Amino acid sequence: MASWLPRELRLKPCFRHWTPYLLLGGLWGAWLVVHFRFGPKVIGVFFVGLALALVLLHRHRKPLLMASLAAVILLTTGVVDTWAALRDSTLNLAMDIKDLVIVINTPGSGLDAVPQEARQAAELLTEADATTYRLSPALMDNALFQQRIIEITWPRRLENTSPYWLYLHQSEALPAGCTLMAQREHVALAHCP
Repeated sequence: MASWLPRELRLKPCFRHWTPYLLLGGLWGAWLVVHFRFGPKVIGVFFVGLALALVLLHRHRKPLLMASLAAVILLTTGVVDTWAALRDSTLNLAMDIKDLVIVINTPGSGLDAVPQEARQAAELLTEADATTYRLSPALMDNALFQQRIIEITWPRRLENTSPYWLYLHQSEALPAGCTLMAQREHVALAHCP
């Protein structure tokens, strides 16, 4: 480059080298703003703009083609939608952090999501002051009931030798030699020596 040129003109070719990247970055930024404002319907507009950039900047096709391929992969796999959902959930959590702390520190919170059978089993074991229990075949065969009962009755343990037997009284009979201690709508507790 000629040394007699002013400094501003000597830097100009360097700026031209970065023009495709600045244009691509501008397109990405504009697309993200439009996407968050109007939704994924505008993806076609973004790719038309990218195609125009490729035509206008024919010298720098390789980086722009690689960037457009990356854009197609990222924008059609739902990455931006996932970012938006993550942003929304983070904002909701940040706004309602007091409610979350209250729920976490409240004993028995979240039990409304547990099946009635598991809640009734926990109530019966608490009333009987039992430290161990066993489950009937119907409760053992239902993986959801079995897992939830184990979870919400902890630190009580599921043991095969326990005298406390939980069963579904509407579909199962009380075994011979056992005495009924208490029952709820779905679950009953028996003492089986």
